[in-house]
Amino acid sequence: MNEETRQRLLNLVNSLEKETYHTKDFLDNGHTYEEIMELIKENILTQCDRGTYVLSDSTIPYDELALLQNHYPMGIYSNETALYLHGYSERAPLYYVETFPKGYNSPSLKERNVRIKRSVEPIYSLGQASILTPYGNTVIAYDLERTLCDILRDRTTDKQIIKEAYFHYMNEESRDLDKLLFYASKLHVTDKVKQYIEVLG
Repeated sequence: MNEETRQRLLNLVNSLEKETYHTKDFLDNGHTYEEIMELIKENILTQCDRGTYVLSDSTIPYDELALLQNHYPMGIYSNETALYLHGYSERAPLYYVETFPKGYNSPSLKERNVRIKRSVEPIYSLGQASILTPYGNTVIAYDLERTLCDILRDRTTDKQIIKEAYFHYMNEESRDLDKLLFYASKLHVTDKVKQYIEVLG
């Protein structure tokens, strides 16, 4: 790689001012995959995921939650993973739970640490919300009330996790029981939700 090309690459990296860079960023600006590899060899970029790079001297930690959703933007964090993002679980996920539209399929997802759930519209879009990861990056997850309904729908969710989440929620001044019951009716868990409200309310 000649010096002129190298300087153009460095100028591009500086001008984008991003935390993570993607192969498309370089290809769309007239560079080649081979030139990206040269930046890696020179220890200017570090590949942290497939098609994703960070500056080698970056102090920004690797954020798997943000990078995973960047690769699979149709995936919405749900169930135990959403509880974790909402601060309702201190247990760091052993795997991530994501909900995708029914019919969506990506073979490469099988290589990821993801438990896949699928849903049809309008349930898939119900309760989507932006939320920050522990590293401060924005991802899409289901909001708290939707999540509290989802964990009751999933027979694999640990009952202790459910109990702790509802106990926490019922002690929140910001709780929205009307929204919770609205979601419960849409997701057919009204009776289960009411049981927890009555016991813990």
